[in-house]
Amino acid sequence: MAGYSQATTSAHRLCTGSGATFTPSVAEEAYQLNIRTGITLGTVEVGIYNVTSGIPGAPLVGSFQYTTTTASSLETYTIPSPIALTAGQTYAVAFRAVTTLSLQRVYSATHSRNGTLTGASALGATWSDSAIGEYKNGIWLETRTAGPTINNTSDDTPTSGTTLTLNGTSFGTQTGSAQVTVGGVVVTPSSWLS
Repeated sequence: MAGYSQATTSAHRLCTGSGATFTPSVAEEAYQLNIRTGITLGTVEVGIYNVTSGIPGAPLVGSFQYTTTTASSLETYTIPSPIALTAGQTYAVAFRAVTTLSLQRVYSATHSRNGTLTGASALGATWSDSAIGEYKNGIWLETRTAGPTINNTSDDTPTSGTTLTLNGTSFGTQTGSAQVTVGGVVVTPSSWLS
């Protein structure tokens, strides 16, 4: 049971650009990259930085690379290891081209413009990248609320009639309609502490 996690979609968009920072009010995770490709396919490196203490020297929280596969389309990539975002902390995203690729910014159903993200440099361990700005609608991350995570239990093999304590994070401030299933049996929590 230890390490169990379930998340729900929150649909916040993280992108670059002037003032494009994000401060989640609850724990969230970046789990998906969306990119509107142009004609030239390539590889992009995505990094999330914690800019709570300011942008110069902000630490890299997590990064990954993605290579586009289909020209002139909206591609969706699920990040294999979602990047955790702590409630109350502020984050910014940087996109860097590992190989040159083109992006498409869509203004409306009938109007779009293509641009190129160039370069061959990697993200730094601290923030030093300039935002791609103009093409921020062509590439973004989606986040979702981090669901409850059970870190440990008071008993890995509880029996009927015994008290079982679950310790973890992101349970919320009240039980609501929360249920726990132990050995296929639904158990209603008797007490709750966030």
